[in-house]
Amino acid sequence: MPKEEVNKGNFSTKVSVIIPARNEEKNIALCLTSILAQDYPKHLFEILVCDDYSEDGTQREALKALNESAIKNQYIMVAANPSNKKKAIEAGIKASAGELIILTDADCITEKSWISSIVSAYESTHANMICGPVAIIGEKNLCEKFQGLELCGLSMLSGAGISMDAPLLCNAANIAYTRKAFDAVEGFKDIDNTPSGDDILLMFKMHKKFPGTIHYIKSRAAMVYAHAQPTWKALFQQRIRWASKGLKSNNLLNSAISLLVFLSNFLPLLSCITLFFCPVFTKIVVETVILKVVVDFLLLSFAAKFFKKQELLFYYPLATIIVMLYTSLVGFMANTVTFNWKGRNY
Repeated sequence: MPKEEVNKGNFSTKVSVIIPARNEEKNIALCLTSILAQDYPKHLFEILVCDDYSEDGTQREALKALNESAIKNQYIMVAANPSNKKKAIEAGIKASAGELIILTDADCITEKSWISSIVSAYESTHANMICGPVAIIGEKNLCEKFQGLELCGLSMLSGAGISMDAPLLCNAANIAYTRKAFDAVEGFKDIDNTPSGDDILLMFKMHKKFPGTIHYIKSRAAMVYAHAQPTWKALFQQRIRWASKGLKSNNLLNSAISLLVFLSNFLPLLSCITLFFCPVFTKIVVETVILKVVVDFLLLSFAAKFFKKQELLFYYPLATIIVMLYTSLVGFMANTVTFNWKGRNY
């Protein structure tokens, strides 16, 4: 898939940037600062922060940043109760005036040409949905470096699937769609029984209704940067939340790929354990694991180069073991245990 260039010409699309937020006092100001600094024409976009019952100083920090800008903005307190991220997004869309809805998370930072890149793609392709790359920023310890490397692979898989008109993944931190398309698929109707899925599950609805009209931007100018989960426990909780969408996707290809990913990590792990009891299969197991590791490394190398994260490949051998362990655990636990997200238990 060739890299895309940002069209610096005359834009005409009115954009609404929606940022759902809950308890993001420490992050919301940096997020808004990066969006306020966009090179997209100021009169063509607005910012809507949708507060999902924050219990900290999110509103104070957001308004402090917004009040210093001349860009049209709104701070919306979500009225739905009980609420969740989807309700926050719906509130933002209802109050917005843009033709194109662009979303990111309140703990993310965007490139200066983020909006311009998305609108360039929209005006040239007329796509109903546009997805962009997301990378981890500021990795320090092993847990964060592991997430940085893994997200490279997930973003590559997202782009590959969408480019082949077989969408598998996307990331809510960098996604856009037209208001008309959102209304046409009836928004989050029938997928609102899970706290997440405002990205992937909606993408599946879009693909079913408008096949061939989802576009992926392969451009660093469209990059969004997210912070890694601070601890292994928090990472595990996040992955359980992500995986919990699996049984609700109603997408056979996604389910098949999810099962394949689970088995490709669980079976080698199980095989290594069984060698203690049946060493006769050592040669087959070792060759199979080596093949998997080499193929994964080659694919991940391409992604790491695009994201300029080649130094993280040093951690690949250890990351492979970690992936096998946590993917196996998450696969078994995703739909059987509760998880915590933004101070709420599900």
